[in-house]
Amino acid sequence: MKYPKPTRENIAMHLVEVQMEMIGKTFEDAEANQNWFHDYTMTSEQFLEFRNKAIPLIKKVYKCNKATASKNFDWWNLNWGLRIFPIPTDVVTMRNILTASRNGTRKDPTTDE
Repeated sequence: MKYPKPTRENIAMHLVEVQMEMIGKTFEDAEANQNWFHDYTMTSEQFLEFRNKAIPLIKKVYKCNKATASKNFDWWNLNWGLRIFPIPTDVVTMRNILTASRNGTRKDPTTDE
């Protein structure tokens, strides 16, 4: 289901829809599968791309600054975000993924440069 222009009332569902489209699924697939957030995964590169799309959208809808939008995204992702697979297992990789997503960079999150 395509949602109209994202608003405060439907932004959570809109973000789920965007996230599902990135992995080749639909919002209806998520509604049909109770464990969609456990069954579906995205790569760290897809997560960075999604985060870079979601934060400006949250900024626009809520009329807030980037730091607030980033915090709101983190809460949203904690509740409804897909798991990242393969799971980053070391601290350096996790730090690189988070740093890259916060800075909006496109560097390879698996390297320590």
